[in-house]
Amino acid sequence: MHNPWFSHTTISDPPDDGVLSAKDEVLMTAAKKGDCGKLQECIDRGALLSVVRASQGETAVHLAVTSGVVDAVAGAYVNVVDWRGATLLYYACTHPGQDGVLKNDADKRCEMVAFLVSLGADTMRQSGFSAMRPLEATQSEKAATLILEDPLHKTFVAKINSRDSPREAKKLMDLSWRANTAGWLIQYNRGGMMQNFRLHPLLKPTSPEQVEEIFKNCQCGGGKR
Repeated sequence: MHNPWFSHTTISDPPDDGVLSAKDEVLMTAAKKGDCGKLQECIDRGALLSVVRASQGETAVHLAVTSGVVDAVAGAYVNVVDWRGATLLYYACTHPGQDGVLKNDADKRCEMVAFLVSLGADTMRQSGFSAMRPLEATQSEKAATLILEDPLHKTFVAKINSRDSPREAKKLMDLSWRANTAGWLIQYNRGGMMQNFRLHPLLKPTSPEQVEEIFKNCQCGGGKR
């Protein structure tokens, strides 16, 4: 069942703007298992890990995170969100994992958290119905420490708490607004989610081609995938 709070369409309904996303069972199964070979086959035929959705709005790469296999996540857009706004880092910090793999193996959970943080995962974004940040939601002290010691996280917090915080905060919030707008634009179900979300004025697309360009820009720096 789809989440009725955020979703007014089924996964088979194409969006009005023509930016399509198809359900892909082969891709989803490979992501759940962390099967890197099969994932690469899917990518080679044009599948997009950060766009194709499972029934609850999670992307294939969200499912790859729950597999506990770091290599299955490598190269994907690190700040993609599901229909509740939950990031990959939020999943890595809170999700039990497929067959409880992350719950039962603390080292594997921390390996995934450390990997996502190293790629520039947004440590400050509030996720899910709880509106909690990964740092606040995780029950793993080691995972929390990995986030707290991340240089980017430290820089963000230091700038917010500096004497120049009003100016610095404005810059950082504008950057966050741009990133959230770009993330929203590439969502398959964006027409039915974040109903009160206001687009950044400099990132308002007028065509599907512009949305595609924003999506490509989001992918920059992600490696082969």
